[in-house]
Amino acid sequence: MVECLPCRPARLFIGSVIPNSKFTYFLFSLPSKSKPKLKSKMKSSYDYLTGKRSDWKGFQQRNISIKELGGKIRNRTRFAGNRYGVVSKVVDIFSDGTRMSATIWKPENALQNQSLAKFPGIVLCHGWGGIRDGLEARARMFARAGFVALTFDYRGWNDSDGVLVSYSSSDTIRHPNTKVQDEARKSDFSHGSGFCVNVGTSLHAHVVRQVVDMDWQLTDIEAALDYLDGEQVVDSTRIGIWGISQGGGHVITIGARHRGRVKAIVSCVPSCGDVGAGDPKSRAEEARQDAIARARGLERLSVPCGVEKGHITGMDGVPNLRKLCRYRPLDTAHLIECPMLVIGAEDEEIFDQNANGFRAYEIVRVKNPGSKFQTLEGRHYDAYDGRKDQFTKGTKLAVAFFQQHLALQDSKL
Repeated sequence: MVECLPCRPARLFIGSVIPNSKFTYFLFSLPSKSKPKLKSKMKSSYDYLTGKRSDWKGFQQRNISIKELGGKIRNRTRFAGNRYGVVSKVVDIFSDGTRMSATIWKPENALQNQSLAKFPGIVLCHGWGGIRDGLEARARMFARAGFVALTFDYRGWNDSDGVLVSYSSSDTIRHPNTKVQDEARKSDFSHGSGFCVNVGTSLHAHVVRQVVDMDWQLTDIEAALDYLDGEQVVDSTRIGIWGISQGGGHVITIGARHRGRVKAIVSCVPSCGDVGAGDPKSRAEEARQDAIARARGLERLSVPCGVEKGHITGMDGVPNLRKLCRYRPLDTAHLIECPMLVIGAEDEEIFDQNANGFRAYEIVRVKNPGSKFQTLEGRHYDAYDGRKDQFTKGTKLAVAFFQQHLALQDSKL
C-alpha cells in the first residue's frame, strides 16, 4: 500500500518580500538603456491576468479556464476529417521513470501515407507554471502548417505524474523510509544492481507537485525530444524547438546541448537568467542556505514543497532556489549551431529583454547569421493569449521561420 500526500506550493504576491527571508522576488528589474526601442511599463503584480485583483485565485481560475479550452481543442481534433485538417492524440512520455502527459499533433496526410511521408517535428515548451493546454491552439496551427507538433506537461504539473518522496511514517516527512530501503538493499547481491525491487511493505510517500526545478524541466524536454524522434512520420534530421517565457530560456539551453540534433529554435519572450532585482549576492546566499538545509535534512523535504522559507511566487509553483539562481541560459547561447528566432514584446514588463532575449539573439547570430529578432505589440502575456492578433502574428512568425530552416515549402496557415 502506498500512502501519498500531495504537496502544494504557497502562492504569494509578485514583487513582495517573504517574512523572515532576505529573498526578494527577482522577476522584476528596471530596464536598461534599450537597444531596440522598446516601451516599458513595469508592474508590481499580475494585474494583466486578473484585472485589479492580483491574488493567486485569479491566476488559478485562469489556469482552470485554459485547461477547459485545451480539452475542447483536443476533442475537436481527435478524428480525421475535422475542419482544421489535423489530428491530435494524447500520449504518455516517460522522463526519468515519471510519466508525463502529452499531446501529439499531426497533419491529416501524415496518417494517410505513413510509409512514405516524413514531416519536420517541433517540441513546444511552456513557461514557469504553464500547462500544455495553453499551447494546444498553437500546436494545432503548427500541425495545420505541415509540422508534427508535441506539447507536454512537466513532471508534477497538470496531467503529468508527480515525483514520489518516501518517508518513514505518517507523523514525519523528514526521515527517509529506512525499512523500505533496507528491504530493497537485500536484493543487491542476489539479483545484481539496477533492478527494481518489490519490497512488499507499506510505503509512506509524498507526491511532489508544482515544483519549478530547472534540471527536471530540461530533462523532461529531452524526453519529449526523444519521443518525437521515435515517431515514424517524423524526419529526425528536421526537428525544431519552440519555447515561451521560462521555456524560451530552456530552448536555448537545449539547443546548446543538442547541437546537430536541433535544427531551428524559436524563443518567445524568453527569460534567459539575467532577471535579478535587488542584491544578487543576497539571492545567492539565500539559495545557498536553502540548499544546505535540504542536504543536511534540516528542511521538511529534500525538494521544495508546500509553504517553504524563501519560496516566493505570484505564479503557480515553488522554485528550487539553488537551481534557479544558478540557471543562466545566456551562458550556453554561444554553443548553439542552428538559427534562432527570438520574439520579444515591445512593452515587456517582467524583465529587461535587452539583457535576456535580445542579448541571446546577439550571441547566437555571431555563428548563425540566419537568426532573427522580432517584436510583438503589447506586454509579456499578450504573446501567450492576451491579444489574439499578437498570438496569431507570433505563431505565423514562428511557422515562417521553421518553414525556412526545416525545409517545409507548403503551408495552409
